[in-house]
Amino acid sequence: MATEVGAIVNAENAAPDDVRSGVEGSVRWHLVSATVFLVLSGLAGAVASLQLVFPDLFARVPYLSYGRLSAAASYLLLYGWLALGFLAAIYFVLPRVSGRTVRGEGLLPFSLAAIVFGVAFGAIAILSGLTDGRPYLQAPAVAEVLLLVGLVLSSITVTRTVAQDAGQLVPAQWYLLGSSWWAVLLVAFGLLPGLPGSVGALQIGFFRAGLAGFWFVAAGLAFLYYLVPKLTGQDSFGGTPLSALGFWSLIFVWAATGPVLYIYGPIPGWLQSIGVAFSIALIVPVALITRDLSILMRGRARLVEDRVTFAFASVGMLLLVLVPIHNL
Repeated sequence: MATEVGAIVNAENAAPDDVRSGVEGSVRWHLVSATVFLVLSGLAGAVASLQLVFPDLFARVPYLSYGRLSAAASYLLLYGWLALGFLAAIYFVLPRVSGRTVRGEGLLPFSLAAIVFGVAFGAIAILSGLTDGRPYLQAPAVAEVLLLVGLVLSSITVTRTVAQDAGQLVPAQWYLLGSSWWAVLLVAFGLLPGLPGSVGALQIGFFRAGLAGFWFVAAGLAFLYYLVPKLTGQDSFGGTPLSALGFWSLIFVWAATGPVLYIYGPIPGWLQSIGVAFSIALIVPVALITRDLSILMRGRARLVEDRVTFAFASVGMLLLVLVPIHNL
């Protein structure tokens, strides 16, 4: 259990310019790359949407068919925009949480290059028809391996940096470290070949559930646990029993929600029931985490000066509350 002697979350006090300046270049390049992929994803998605209204649009160009464009748009959005955007935010937060230099910073350019080349190759392969049709795992194995290599290098950097505060980690660091390695495990799990029938469906279901919960939601919670104390003028937040309960219950519950994607589908009925039960049980970790953050904010909202950032953080907490409903 972390103590309040642990990492400091007040950005300006915790991470002086000489500590965090080294990683700023990596943050910028990740954001630039993520933005490029967002634009490409938006263009592909827009053309695919127009094809629903004008079916003859690019009808003679197989590379621009609706099925390929929509799949490529989703791939670019998830692994280009969201993945690189989250990594940029992780590198931004890391030195500000603990006030320590980012370790393994030299790995970040190689991580970025591997992910960029993997996503670009994957999108081109999908447009070329080189896909096996698995949702979110359409790209050839080569693209997924490049993505995996990039995530491993990124996770090594996060681990080496967080390890400097071993024994006194705070909630933001729990989620930063967890989301990094969960992403690695998810992509590695998605690469397992040749799983037949219902087993293959379960593989995809677990991957899709984990992509949202273990990667994006977990990383988002890391940012909330960094932003809320900072915005409300608190120098440190070492976590509470609610913080620990929320963290571990989220891991336990979300891992079993994958089967809910296949209600009345190709998996046994008892697995479908487990998926539904654990999807309902998501209310527990979400309630614990939301309560923990609301206690942290209680009586301090009036002290917030950066109202725009606070508004985004508040909306993020509200959307977290809707997760159990959406997951059903």
